[in-house]
Amino acid sequence: MMFLIAARLWLLRHGLLSHGLMTGVEFWGSFYIPIVVAMAAQQNVVAAAKGGPIVVIAGIGAVAVCFARSL
Repeated sequence: MMFLIAARLWLLRHGLLSHGLMTGVEFWGSFYIPIVVAMAAQQNVVAAAKGGPIVVIAGIGAVAVCFARSL
């Protein structure tokens, strides 16, 4: 992602950034944050599951309380 940002800035400064290229960069940039968030969430779940059964029970309890409050 950092390379993509640097390349975009370089192309913009040299007047080589066309509309199609700018749209493509924005397209791939829009994927970056959701992918990073999903990867971090998966790691947190794996780490929590390895923490023992009390962590899983607490997680299920929290979800149950949220569902109960939404009704």
